[in-house]
Amino acid sequence: SNRQELLALKKKAEKDGKKTIHREGWEAAEVACSVDESDRDIHERLFTLYDKRGNDEVPSKPFLSGLATITNNTLEERIHIALEIWDEKGSGYLSQEDVQSCFVSMAKTCEYFGDDRMDFEQLEELVQSMFDTFDADLVDLKMKYRDRIADFAVHPIMEIYLGRQTMDG
Repeated sequence: SNRQELLALKKKAEKDGKKTIHREGWEAAEVACSVDESDRDIHERLFTLYDKRGNDEVPSKPFLSGLATITNNTLEERIHIALEIWDEKGSGYLSQEDVQSCFVSMAKTCEYFGDDRMDFEQLEELVQSMFDTFDADLVDLKMKYRDRIADFAVHPIMEIYLGRQTMDG
């Protein structure tokens, strides 16, 4: 999977601006986007992981940003894709809460695939330190995340967890 494929899947799977994706719609989107069978198997397992109520429906942003974690891209590109998914309006800005929620989803996917678990306090520390460091650049308490992707990627906490992902090669 790559960025274009994931965004195409998002566009095809989300219906009527809803903030959820139904399994049936997701599977149809995978077929329409010619997703490899092996990727579909992985997506299926992640869909089940994010389907908390067991009703064949997942929240779009957490699920898709989780999928961004396992795209065949560099760490910086994976972070960019995941944050872009949370930026519904395409403004280029995200709140601290959105950045944190995005990273929680990424960490959940990493943990599912056997990586060490990043606990909530570590995620909170990572995001808080980034917002504190770049406080002067915030607009309405939101960060222009595209300018900070490299900074997130080299943050010690991020490198410890997401930087070890086997998808880096």
